Amino acid sequence: MPTSPLGLALFVMLLFPGYIYERRRALDVSDRVRTPFRETVAVVFIGVVTSFVVLVASVSLSALSPSWFPDPVDALGSPSTYWSSHRLRSIGLLALGIAISCALAHVVAARPWRPLTERVRPGRANSLRLKDPQQSAWWLLFRAKPGHQVYVGCYLDNGAYVCGLLHSFNRSEAETADRELTLRTSTDHPLLFRPGPDDLPQPMTDVGTLAVSARHIVILTVTYLRPSSPVPSSTRTSEPGSANGGSAGPS
Repeated sequence: MPTSPLGLALFVMLLFPGYIYERRRALDVSDRVRTPFRETVAVVFIGVVTSFVVLVASVSLSALSPSWFPDPVDALGSPSTYWSSHRLRSIGLLALGIAISCALAHVVAARPWRPLTERVRPGRANSLRLKDPQQSAWWLLFRAKPGHQVYVGCYLDNGAYVCGLLHSFNRSEAETADRELTLRTSTDHPLLFRPGPDDLPQPMTDVGTLAVSARHIVILTVTYLRPSSPVPSSTRTSEPGSANGGSAGPS
């Protein structure tokens, strides 16, 4: 562990960007079980790379504006001496360096260039996503078309059927029966329930959300809707449509 303020700052500078990267990246990937060693290596690697980029930029700027940025020879050759002589300046520059490293790690994790890549190479992002083995069927179905609402239909093992807009789902990559997904209602997309195969789906009044256990799902259908799209017409009769969606079953 670091024993000096400068060493502590460098330690945080190495680890915090990696933590920011992992937290942001977790929003775009399914939950995965990783060993502590792999997770530590990932955090340290991102921290080292982003810190190296910031350090190279600082060295370059010190040559252009030596009055604002420290001399890298003095700062790196004798860090304790430089810290004692330029304490406030060092604190400010280290805080700025950590902030830039964290921002850089967040941008890399968010990958804002993905829409541009999809325009240049259509289907590229989706093909790479499908090649990743550590993803559950739910994750693949529900995240297939970003920007679309997901309308889910669930055939249950007792013959009942329920459908509605996806509200949330278990993000774990483990395909277990101890998972649940939740459906919600809206003005344009109500929750529908059909007690048996010979019945018609009926709106569930006074119900805002409901949970469905994977243990009881036999077939799961998915329809991708744009925000202003109506309810799939086939859910108003006896069977949910799947022309614009996918299915997974049994769960």
